[in-house]
Amino acid sequence: MHGVVISARVRRFFVSEMSDRRSPSVLAMDNFGYDNSGSDNKINTGSEGTQSKEVEERKGTSRGTLVLFTQEAGISGLKYIGDSSAAGWRRLLWLVIVLLALCGLLYQTVTMVTSFVSLPVNINIVIEKPEVKQKFPAVTVCNNNMFRISLLSESLGGAGILELVFPYLYKLFPMDGLKIFGDDIKISPEMNYGNVNKTLMDFMLTNVHSAEDLIRGCSFGALPCGPENFTRTITNYGICYTFNSGKEDHILKVLGGGQKFGLHLYLYANEEDYIGPRTTVGFRLIVHEQDEIPDVVNQGLSIAPGTQTSIGMTTTIVSNLGEPFNDCVEDVENELQYFDGNYSLSKCWMECETDYVIEQCGCRYFYMPGDRPYCTPYELTTCYFEAMDNFSLLTDQCSHCTDPCQTTMYNTKLSYAFYPSQIFAGLLASSSTWPCDEAIDTTGVELLAREDSGYVCKRYMRDNFSKTTVYFEDLKIQSINQQRGYEPFKLVCDIGGTLGLFFGASMVTFLEIIDFFILQFWRTKLRSGRIQT
Repeated sequence: MHGVVISARVRRFFVSEMSDRRSPSVLAMDNFGYDNSGSDNKINTGSEGTQSKEVEERKGTSRGTLVLFTQEAGISGLKYIGDSSAAGWRRLLWLVIVLLALCGLLYQTVTMVTSFVSLPVNINIVIEKPEVKQKFPAVTVCNNNMFRISLLSESLGGAGILELVFPYLYKLFPMDGLKIFGDDIKISPEMNYGNVNKTLMDFMLTNVHSAEDLIRGCSFGALPCGPENFTRTITNYGICYTFNSGKEDHILKVLGGGQKFGLHLYLYANEEDYIGPRTTVGFRLIVHEQDEIPDVVNQGLSIAPGTQTSIGMTTTIVSNLGEPFNDCVEDVENELQYFDGNYSLSKCWMECETDYVIEQCGCRYFYMPGDRPYCTPYELTTCYFEAMDNFSLLTDQCSHCTDPCQTTMYNTKLSYAFYPSQIFAGLLASSSTWPCDEAIDTTGVELLAREDSGYVCKRYMRDNFSKTTVYFEDLKIQSINQQRGYEPFKLVCDIGGTLGLFFGASMVTFLEIIDFFILQFWRTKLRSGRIQT
């Protein structure tokens, strides 16, 4: 009988001891997130009922939720801060460690986000060879001389009248910026271009070097060509002529690199017919895309007579990112006001310049597009030249003109040698072969008697002729592609790696935190419902 009483007492003692020694954190874990039914679990043991009541009250307080968060969040270091059984100095130490890690995390995150919003880019350069024939660019060539003196004399009514109008001519077309005549030369409003019905464009087209006069020989690869294969092009340098312009939707292609696949030109300057306004003798040549407006003044190559000039080309395709990385034009089919075809920077600049001149003077220069009337001699001298001087000083007049996001560029390398040699000129002269026969015919009899015919031919050819070859050095294409330097996913990965470095956190950790707060929200909502009930 006594043994039974002792066993019952021992059993009750151990039950009481086990209930008293259960930690609050374990109690919290027992009830967190698993029983949302709202029913009250009745405990018969008095001590267990008291502890359950304390845990429920603790969960309902902000401090209790915070302590519970430190235990459940899965973030390294937090559980030591919320451990009430740990010594105070240890909890304080872990608080300092976590705060330092948080500072490091914030610093690295700010650095990465700043780098991301700065929109960095990478440049990827690739050298590739096309599998098919490569398109040959357009080649525009001009004579440095804008007007032929012989044609001017005819159109103005004779050499005597031409001599009288010289000062006025150089007033309308300044000689390379030089002021040859004084300010006493005045252009009256009644003055015209030799005829009351002749416009500035008519004056230009009537008195320029023709394609037949400029191009005395031509071949493309092994195929012969001539002036008929050139298209008259009005440029900011004057009236020029373009080979392979693509005007008839037929663009020539080449099979390989080297001079044998290139364009060979024999150009004639005809210096005796020079009148200006430029002070140099020779030619100006530019290589460009078929859709481009040739900017001969700023991008052209000067070719001197008396030379054999080789112009080697390589192709570069530049592809830039659009907004927000670059202020470039992505829609190359963007319609311009005066030009058809694809957008280009040269077309946009030409339109901008034209609009400014029309706004200031109400007329346009000979190379400007549109349907406004050409400037009269009076408008040129009183408005146009001043307007162009002011236009060159403006900084934001054409700020809307930007590069297209993809551009094809032809990089040129020029080399030359003197042409012709003395022995070659002598052979031409001895056989009376063109152009030496022409040189001898134009040389005076007395002068020819004193000088060797070969020397006369050589001097004539060096003053007037140039052999020019335009070719691809090779068919390799250099592609320069601009790529995004910092992708959004890389930013997320970097921030995630930084979180893992400082706090041992991962994406799953964030899901646990979200799960914790969702359950806390529902527990609070259910508890509020029970209280109201």
